[in-house]
Amino acid sequence: FDKPACRLPEGSWLSFAPRGVAPASWRMEKLGCWISPLDVVENGNRSLHAIQSGVRVDHGKTRLCIESLDAHLVSPGKPQALPLRKTQPDLSGG
Repeated sequence: FDKPACRLPEGSWLSFAPRGVAPASWRMEKLGCWISPLDVVENGNRSLHAIQSGVRVDHGKTRLCIESLDAHLVSPGKPQALPLRKTQPDLSGG
């Protein structure tokens, strides 16, 4: 209540960056397919993704699956809503 209007998005970020996991082993479910955040077309939005059910990482004996019931936006690497980046994200940040 009584909050001034703002044109920028607001949100909270929660990060997962398991140790000893290859950054390229992250996958996110988009339109029923598990894809790598590194497989986004050139000039596509590499900063923010709408996911279907969640994200996962499979690396050796390490398997982590994060299911999102309410929030369906993911920012691979570094939490960032704006500006959009054209380079590949650094997935060592989770």
